[in-house]
Order: sequence, then structure tokens, then C-alpha cells
Amino acid sequence: MNRTAQFALNTATNQARMLVSIASLAILTPYIIARIGPDDFGLWSLVISTLGFLSLLDFGFGTGVIKYVAECSATGGIERRNSILSTLAAVYLLITLASGLCIALLSIFFNQMFAISPDSQAKALPLLWILAVRFVLLALPLSLFRNALYGEQRNYLLNMVQIVTTILYAAGSWIVLQRGQGVLALAWVNLSAMLVEYLAYVWSAYSKIDGLQLSPQLIDKSFLKEAVSFSSAQLFINIAALIMLRTDPLIVSAFLPLTAVAIYAVALKVAENIYLLAKQFTNLLGPLAAQLKGNANEIKIRFVFVNCAKFAMVPMVICTAVVFCFGQEALTFWVGPAFASGGSILLVLMASMSLSMAELTASAVLSMTGHHRFTAQSAAVKAALNVVLSVLLVWWLGIIGVALGTLAATVAIDLLVTVRRACVIHNVPLSNYFMRVFVPALLPAAAQLLLTLPLKHWSPPTGLLSILILSIPGALLYLVLFWFFSIEPSEKELLISKIFKHRELHGMPT
Repeated sequence: MNRTAQFALNTATNQARMLVSIASLAILTPYIIARIGPDDFGLWSLVISTLGFLSLLDFGFGTGVIKYVAECSATGGIERRNSILSTLAAVYLLITLASGLCIALLSIFFNQMFAISPDSQAKALPLLWILAVRFVLLALPLSLFRNALYGEQRNYLLNMVQIVTTILYAAGSWIVLQRGQGVLALAWVNLSAMLVEYLAYVWSAYSKIDGLQLSPQLIDKSFLKEAVSFSSAQLFINIAALIMLRTDPLIVSAFLPLTAVAIYAVALKVAENIYLLAKQFTNLLGPLAAQLKGNANEIKIRFVFVNCAKFAMVPMVICTAVVFCFGQEALTFWVGPAFASGGSILLVLMASMSLSMAELTASAVLSMTGHHRFTAQSAAVKAALNVVLSVLLVWWLGIIGVALGTLAATVAIDLLVTVRRACVIHNVPLSNYFMRVFVPALLPAAAQLLLTLPLKHWSPPTGLLSILILSIPGALLYLVLFWFFSIEPSEKELLISKIFKHRELHGMPT
């Protein structure tokens, strides 16, 4: 399989995986809330947000695995790859032991730290430990195999596994809740699905990666210095990502009741899943940039930085326009009128994540081409600014202030710092970048809104299906305008040539 075909397959299966995940979320979330209640759902969200910080104990080595495996794949360095993976496997075992100690310490103070109500305390600690095993104690060491497949650009294997296990989790959750079991049973189902998923990664890695071997004899201590240099920078980036996605519910819980946490968590979950769907494209750019850096191909690196950023923004911009039109109604139909106030929160979060797509592309290129320290520094500043602004604005504006803090931090750091620096490094004038990325990605959305809002006025939605139907004409109009006016002639020629070349390679008529 050539690189273009593999990239296309990875992208397509990435999108399919996320669509299955979003469909599962759409079906399960209102059902879970109805079965376990808003308070238990708020507790569930709080535990997951808290445990999200413990994934920082990965220390950025996961991205290091992807980078080094991708480089070795390009050069054919099987022995170096096996040595790197064996060394990092030993590191992961030590990290897992440290994680267990952290969780034990957290469990002592968890109820008091978050002022868990007496009615919820009996289930809080068991829930914490079950999900800790799922998200930390098993996920950390076994993620080595997932990231190795990622570095080999075998994303399609990862995606197929995740599609199957997502369906298993959804079916298992539905069954246990239908039988009247509560949040703890839901956690056990989540853990079981995770075991199936990660054991499949182990099997796939050994069966699909040529010459894969892990052994204590292959551990190379001298490699650790190089790995720590890259991974420590990635750690700061991971911290920023967690703060952007996980601290908001914690800030809400510090100032508002658990019902407010549930409202914010639902809006955040919707925005996060749409964001992750769009992010599947940019996730593939990191390993690609590492390979292009190894070949010293600056022209293609610049193409990835500028042209790919525009394409990365498209799905987020389309969905943000839909949320502008139907956000409040969608939450009402989906999880009930009590969550309608999350519509404005969802819109602000979607706007923030739409703008951040440019930063994701810039950071992928910068991190994989030797500028990881800068991306780490800007990520740390963004994380701190997000917390400060969210805390200040929640006092003034309430729950919407937390989302506005996230948006303000995104504009200030992602666009004015990270993207600007990437433009300087790759000799792209900032004004030229904005004209080639933001203008062509955002302008078709104006036409999308001008079509969708009158349709909403003439035929108000009566359910989620009607929202989908009313959204389709505007989305199609966006795509048509984007193809004819936003894609540069050279990009069209490249896309068409790749499609025809792929058809010829497979004996298909053109």
C-alpha cells in the first residue's frame, strides 16, 4: 500500500471510528442520565475529569513512541525501534507503579476534596478505583502497543478495534442499566471493553509490525536522555490539553452544584467529540511531518502547515454553524429541557475548538520538526491563562464564563503566538496565512447560516432527526462553495491526480 492510499485509509477509518463514537454518545448519554440521574452522572464526569490528570504520568512518552517508531519506519531501523520500545516498556512499568501510589493517596482525600455529598460517598471510591484501573493502571503500559501501531501509520487497525469495542461498550452499558444497575456497573462495563480493546492492540502489534521484539536485554539507557528531552516537552502540551478539556468541570464544581457540572459536562462532551472527529485528520500529520523532516522536504512541510490547516478547519466550522442555529434545541431534544442552558456553552466551546484547529496543525509540524520546546512553552502559558480567565469569569458571568475563558485563551495563544511562530519558521507571512487558511474556511459558513436560519424559521425542528435534515442543505452549500472558491487550483490538481493515480494503480478506469 503506497503512502497516499494508506493516509486516505487511515483518514477514512478515523472518521468512521469517531462517527461510531459520536453515535454511541448520542444514544447512551440521555439514557445514562435518565437511568442513574444527574447527580450520579455529575459524579461520573467528575471522576473521569480527575483521573484525566493522572494520564499526565505518561510524561509525554506516548508521543515519543509515535515519533521514534515513525522515524525508524522511514529508515528501516528495526533494531533501533525494538531497543526504543523495550526501553520505554520498562519506563512504563515504573510509571504504572507510581500511578498506583498516586491513586491510593487520592482515594484518601477524594470525598473531602470535592465535597461529595453523603448520599454519593459510598459509591465514589469504588467508582474511582474501577475507572482508575481502566484509564490509568492498565491503559498506560498497554498504550505502548497502540502508539507503536500509530507510529507505523497502521491507524486503520486501531480504528477497527475501537469501532468494535465502542459497540461492545454501548451494548453492555445498555444491558446493565436496563436491568436496573447503576453507575458502578457502568464502570465495570467500561473496564471490560477497555481490556478487549488493548489486548487487541497487543495482538495486532506483534502480528503486523515486522520484527517486533521486546526484551530486557534490548534496553538502552543512553537513549533515555534523548527520549526525555522530547517527551518532557510533549508533557507540557499534554498538560495544556488536559486543562482545556478537564479542568472546566472542576472549576464549575468548585463554584456551582453538581447539576451545573452535569450541564457543562454534556456540552463539553458534545464539543469534544466533534473536535476529536475533526482532529483525526491532524493526528495523521505528526508522523507525516517527522518523515518529511527526515527527508529534509521543506516544501511539503510548508504545504502540511498551511494547506492542511484549512482542510482541518472545515468540519469544525460546519458543525459550529449548525450549533449556532440549533444548539439549544439539540440539547433539549437529546437530554431534556434541564440541559437547554448548555446551548450557549456548547456554542462558545465549538468556536474555541474551531479556531484551535489551525494551532493543532502548527503544533504537529513544530513538534515533529525540532521545535517541541516552543510548543511546550506556549501550551503551558495557554493552560495557565485558561484557568485564570475561567476562574475570574465564572465569578462574574457564572457557568458561561468558564467557556469564555477557554475561548479567550485559544485566541490569545493559539493564533497570536503558536501559529505566528510557525509562520516565521516556515517563511509564511502571517497575513498570507490568514488569507489562505481562515478566510477560505470561514466565508462559506456565512452562506451556510443564511440558508439554515430561514429554514429553521419556516420549519422549526421537532426532534434531532429534523435538526439533521434542516442542517444538510446548509452543510452541502458550504462544501460546494468551499470546493469552487476556497480550494486553490494547485490543491485541486493534487487531489485529482492522487485520485486518478490510485485508480490506475488498482486497474480502475479513469
